[in-house]
Amino acid sequence: MRNSKKTSPKKPTDIAVIDIGSNSVRMVIYRVTGRKHEPIHEKKATCSLARRMTQDRPLLDREGMALALKTLSKFGRILRKRKVTKILAIGTAAMRMVAHTRAGKKFHRRAEKALGHKIAVISGRKEARLTAIGVMSALPKAVGICGDLGGGSLELASIVKGHVGHTVTLALGSLTLVTESQNDPFKAQALMHARLNHINWLSKGKNRTFYPIGGSWRAVGRIMLKMLHKTPRHIQGFTVKASIARKCARLIEQKKPAAFRKMQKKIRRRADVIPYAAAVLAELIDRIQPSRITFSAHGVREGLLRSKTS
Repeated sequence: MRNSKKTSPKKPTDIAVIDIGSNSVRMVIYRVTGRKHEPIHEKKATCSLARRMTQDRPLLDREGMALALKTLSKFGRILRKRKVTKILAIGTAAMRMVAHTRAGKKFHRRAEKALGHKIAVISGRKEARLTAIGVMSALPKAVGICGDLGGGSLELASIVKGHVGHTVTLALGSLTLVTESQNDPFKAQALMHARLNHINWLSKGKNRTFYPIGGSWRAVGRIMLKMLHKTPRHIQGFTVKASIARKCARLIEQKKPAAFRKMQKKIRRRADVIPYAAAVLAELIDRIQPSRITFSAHGVREGLLRSKTS
């Protein structure tokens, strides 16, 4: 007679993921049980670290740094109070751009002290890879190309048969695009063309799906929902034909930021960059020629968590 041992269920573990981005600083605490990840606590502050930052001027915004440090200190207190000891903290485009400077290194040290934990500044390609893993964690059958539009950079990755293929990072973040173009749509278009022209694998997403990620694109998605008279509860998984998404994006691109300041909070707080985010989305649809667009609320944070717990 075979002896069978009952396997006791795995004890849940709380893991905090902290992302210091170019526009926002966010913390999500997940309750992890095996492969199940449930967000149980979330905090965010819009700090705009990359405000007025360009490739030729790699400087963090002074007010943004002060707010980011205050936010990280608050996160540290929450983590101690909740007794969360497993912490994954990363810095992305803004911290990456100043990592070699004296001011950037100083901010990094102060940020770690405020949080009470080490912060890893990850490369753009790693960020793109983690973003793709995050998309696949929520959409296991995802096939095509995902793009994460942050404040300081744009990360693109191809997804084929459950694996991450090509990755690239580009200086096409919504904040930096506004700054470098000096609020000139024609200059912004020229910058997009110059920085996307050498990415020859975008055609691999033709007739497949493009997955937009990031707060600015989620805001664009919510505006599309209003334009199409759809009212789903969440932006996650919202799918629309690429031709319709392109038409909506071009219309959004032509509007002034003031048009978005009377809309819901998740839209109006990104009003200044929404036309540029829509322009980048439309440009990518033109180049990739996907059949559909599926918005994803899962990205680098979920990818980081999955990569550390799988």
